Amino acid sequence: MRKLHAIQLDDTSSVEVVQPEEDLPVYIEWVTDEKALVEKEPDDQAVITMCTDQQAQNFQTLKFKGELGSTPICVLIDTGSTHSFINPALVDSAKWPVSTTTPLNVRITNGAAMTTSTVCQQLPFKLQNYDLSGTVRLLNIQGYDLILGMDWLSRHGPMSIDWDSDKLNLHNQDQVIELTVQQEVAEVKLCQAVWDPVKEHQKGHMLVVAHIYCIQPTKTIEEKSVCPQLEPVLQQFEGVFLEPSNLPPHRAIDHQIPLKPDATPVSMRPYRYSYYQRLEIEKIVKELLSSSFIRPSTSPYSSPVLLVKKKDNSWRLCIDYRQLNEATIKNKYPIPIIDDLLDELKGARYFSKIDLRSGYHQIRMADSDIFKTAFRTHNGHYEFVVMPFGLTNAPATFQTLMNNLFKPYIRQFVLVFFDDILIYSKTMSDHVVHVGKALQVLADNQLFAKLSKCEFGVSQIEYLGHIISEEGVATDPHKIDAMINWPVPKTVKELRGFLGLTGYYRKFVQNYGSIAKPLTELTKKNAFKWNPKAQQSFDDLKRAMTEAPVLALPDYAKQFVIETDASALGMGAVLMQENRPVAFLSKSLGLKNQALSTYEKELLALFTAVKKWKHYLIGQPFIIRTDQINLKHLLEQKVTNSLQQKGLCVLLGLDYAIEYKKGKENKGDWRQKILQSLHDTAIGGHSGINVTYHKVKKLFFWPQLKQAVHDYVSTCHTCQINKGEHVPYPGLLQPLPIPQSAWHSVGLDFITGLPTSKGRNVILVIIDRLTKYGHFLALTHPYNASDVAQIFLDNVYKLHGLPQNLASDRDPIFTSQFWKELMEKIGVQLNMSTAYHPQSDGQTERLNQCVEQYLRCMVFDQQKKWLKWLPLAEYWYNTSFQQSIGMTPFQALYGYQPTLLPLGDVIRSSNQVVNGMMRDRQQVLSQLKENLVKAQARMKKYADLHRCERHFAVGDWVYLRIHPYKQQSLTGGGSAKLNSKYFDPFEIVEKIGSVAYKINLPDTAQIHPVIHVSQLKKQLGRRDKPSFTLPWVGTSGTLRVAPELILDRRLIRRGMEGVVQLKIKWVNLSEENATWEDYELIKEKYPDFILEVENRLMDGGMSGSDN
Repeated sequence: MRKLHAIQLDDTSSVEVVQPEEDLPVYIEWVTDEKALVEKEPDDQAVITMCTDQQAQNFQTLKFKGELGSTPICVLIDTGSTHSFINPALVDSAKWPVSTTTPLNVRITNGAAMTTSTVCQQLPFKLQNYDLSGTVRLLNIQGYDLILGMDWLSRHGPMSIDWDSDKLNLHNQDQVIELTVQQEVAEVKLCQAVWDPVKEHQKGHMLVVAHIYCIQPTKTIEEKSVCPQLEPVLQQFEGVFLEPSNLPPHRAIDHQIPLKPDATPVSMRPYRYSYYQRLEIEKIVKELLSSSFIRPSTSPYSSPVLLVKKKDNSWRLCIDYRQLNEATIKNKYPIPIIDDLLDELKGARYFSKIDLRSGYHQIRMADSDIFKTAFRTHNGHYEFVVMPFGLTNAPATFQTLMNNLFKPYIRQFVLVFFDDILIYSKTMSDHVVHVGKALQVLADNQLFAKLSKCEFGVSQIEYLGHIISEEGVATDPHKIDAMINWPVPKTVKELRGFLGLTGYYRKFVQNYGSIAKPLTELTKKNAFKWNPKAQQSFDDLKRAMTEAPVLALPDYAKQFVIETDASALGMGAVLMQENRPVAFLSKSLGLKNQALSTYEKELLALFTAVKKWKHYLIGQPFIIRTDQINLKHLLEQKVTNSLQQKGLCVLLGLDYAIEYKKGKENKGDWRQKILQSLHDTAIGGHSGINVTYHKVKKLFFWPQLKQAVHDYVSTCHTCQINKGEHVPYPGLLQPLPIPQSAWHSVGLDFITGLPTSKGRNVILVIIDRLTKYGHFLALTHPYNASDVAQIFLDNVYKLHGLPQNLASDRDPIFTSQFWKELMEKIGVQLNMSTAYHPQSDGQTERLNQCVEQYLRCMVFDQQKKWLKWLPLAEYWYNTSFQQSIGMTPFQALYGYQPTLLPLGDVIRSSNQVVNGMMRDRQQVLSQLKENLVKAQARMKKYADLHRCERHFAVGDWVYLRIHPYKQQSLTGGGSAKLNSKYFDPFEIVEKIGSVAYKINLPDTAQIHPVIHVSQLKKQLGRRDKPSFTLPWVGTSGTLRVAPELILDRRLIRRGMEGVVQLKIKWVNLSEENATWEDYELIKEKYPDFILEVENRLMDGGMSGSDN
């Protein structure tokens, strides 16, 4: 590029101009006698040079990035400006104190004159991480937020600049400030208009030109980087990427606003704004009128406007349609499920994405509903001709239109989610055709796209928060940016905040305690001193949080929940589904936001989180949880400040509910949820008091923790109806010879009598007698010794090798000749006991009880699903504390604690419990043997203890056991092993003798109300659980069953004969527990039922009941 200088000395001097070479880019700079110009300035005027003109701001200017509070600003250091100035809108939104001073006239070089009479004294700001301040006047400048003139530079001299390295050096007291000039080089092109003034000057006319540059238009198709194959298609449809010049046409789908029958016109007064904000509103309204998007209105409707500042410090006008949305009948048009959309991308290699320009404004309002969109400003009443932002049904209308337009192509090669259109293909040749068809739809329907936000013909693309490529769909790595960029804590409070967040998900990070130990040490009193060890721990923990399976993939069929919180110095949020985190957000607060009230900080956290994750939330209801009670009523609150305005613009049109977590109740809620998560869930398995206590103690602590666990487990409704009395925590109680090593001696047994679950009806239980580690393997009856041997080799031998001896009962499998010969050949000694004799093999028998108890608690109302819970039962047992060995079987076998599964809705705990470091293997074995010796002594001590005498009082509530010894199934489809042991709590009304009580039974009960004390168990806790229906009981006190419906029928082959079977739904049981029964057997046992069915069949019916 060649630079020409033309220097004007006086009216008669000539100018020598060197003609540039052909097609060489040129710019001309005219330099006047600046000294003479300055001498002519009046004393009451300030000057700003032409370099502050917005057209020239990007070329060879001293432009820098800065911050005002937490707001990013653009700063210009201008040696030609006599004073320093700041945009008043920035001051107004930041609420900085302003004082009045002597009016000052300001002239810029384009001839415009302005006046300023307000000033900010010693305004603090940041300039490239340097904390500075200065006195600045308020002036409505364009292109920059802050101009630092000679009045500021004179106090920060001497100043030097190196144009080769773009470095500017200043002084702030004794500190040297080195700033890097922000260069944004604009391309300069030859313009014929430049040469015309040169010719005029050669004729003797005086010219004063500061700078002339070519302002680049929006990128064209040729300048956007696209693959060559797609360029002809994009050129053909170049009109799709232009700015629309007319209103969109009326289409088959225009936006309508159906109102509830009792709705009245919405009329709200406009909000109050400052002088400068009113100027912005007038400017935006003028632009909307010129584009014909709005028109003057005489409607009885009127909603107020919201003025929100954008990132570039310009303003956006939104309408507060909250009251109108409340009166609108919601459109339940199905919004696409993103997971379903992404499933269609399998095999695609090429992708293009089209982003529509101001999508909502490309849809017309139905003429009959235009008047409902009316809004009022301080100086006018207007209504929208196009669909505005913020209407509750706008997303549904937009999706309906897009689905209709792209209907032939959706899920063939196009996906549409509101204004995001994705085109995918397996080959480039197909992709060219597909892109052309999609653009043809847009062109035919006068829909316009924004080229700068489109991508074409790429192999990897970001779409709806996912990264899509030929390899598949991955999550967006930005979800963990908040964790990766977490600032180094500077105080104990900040460190505890970080540990609080990571500790909430410690269950997903192996060896969390070891990693975090250097940090937890710093939280002790007077111990906070950051050191390299702490920094290493801090970095390792952040890395572990982002690499471990902490974040769940979003499931768009489930509800999203946002939990937000704010403190004095920062704010954070978690996006969750079913209590699993999907994404994190954390942000420190700048000086301006630190001065906000608690309500405003919480509000800022809420709006920031919704804005960040809006692509997950749009089109479906979600929940926002906060501990700020005032936010619960956000929808009803009057808008009084700019923060509310900004946030409401983000929330408008979304379907959400705000839930309040009472601060005073949080502590109790946390404890209750922790106990619930570690006892009631699949991880807790409804364990006993001791086991649950050790599970909780590993992760949390609070005063009287053991008593809290005792009270919670004792009053658990599920435990009381499903557990036999005096069932202790899972532990192996019978003392046996202690093996020398793990899996040296193994016990085996079967759990039979289970309902069929996915073809399986038996559980093979295998236990290591040293570590107590167990495996639970499902089998199908009938099975033989060969089947059992094979499953033992497949699941135990491959993990632990062959044992030296096997302990079992005298099951036919273990007494078979095949089994004996096989064990003899492989060198395994068999130790058999009397069948079901607990004194001989009590470990395995006791373990069977634990497994049955676990499954009973999990599936007593859905018994056929026990196979689904069997792996969790094994995990639960092996991670449960065993008093006999003083640790869990998992730790005993492997030497460390396992990574735990999620606890559910557990609120983070500030107490950090260290899991402990890996123990030496020999120390673990020694401790095992020592604990087993102690356990044997303890078991002998308690061997002869008997149950105490039992008494109840009139008014007590008790559970009733229907059958004293062997409880029958409620129906033919249930399993005695998995049925509840007790039923409804009933009130005692009278004591009969010394061992019987009369209870208040329902009128429909057919048993005598006087019950022996052995069949009663006192209910503990509140009686707020749902009551179970008392089973059908005969006069003898035994359970009875009865068929209710015939759901299906079939013909099966049994031997050489065909047998008709009926699928029976039994009384008081769900269809899931229905069973197939032989027709002849049902006819024999229930002749009246069959007679009724046959009568219905003659009438064309199918069921055996009216229901």
